[in-house]
Amino acid sequence: MLASFPNRMEEAIRAGFEKCEKAYIDQSYNGKVDKSGSCAIITFFYGRECYITNVGDSRAILSSRRGQLVR
Repeated sequence: MLASFPNRMEEAIRAGFEKCEKAYIDQSYNGKVDKSGSCAIITFFYGRECYITNVGDSRAILSSRRGQLVR
């Protein structure tokens, strides 16, 4: 668990992305150069708060049947 969660949510999300990226980069490729990329969209609900973030070239649409996200 990240020390910044849940009190500093933006910092926790950023640290999570950085941790994931580091784990990916640290993988062994047996001397090969990996030119692949990635993209992700994360929607995270915590209590009455909604956090949406992305990395890479990604887009999304958020909708609700009731016309409101959280109330």
